[in-house]
Amino acid sequence: MKWFYDLRISNKLITSFSLVAVIAAFIGYTGITKMSLMNENAKQMYFDRAVPLVELSNAQQELYEIRLSVANLVASKNESERT
Repeated sequence: MKWFYDLRISNKLITSFSLVAVIAAFIGYTGITKMSLMNENAKQMYFDRAVPLVELSNAQQELYEIRLSVANLVASKNESERT
């Protein structure tokens, strides 16, 4: 460690800033690659979870329409309304 104490202050600063720059570049690279992975996971979750919810909502809407039609059929008073 004596070699570090013997360096001039400018060399110590350059070494320190270089080390910080390398660490920041590593953190930046890791962040960007993980964000890409997170984007892929979000797309997969959308297609696996959200799209089927739309289909379920459509099925539920059709069920409500069928129930309304049956209720109207039962509530009709004469034969012509039932047909």
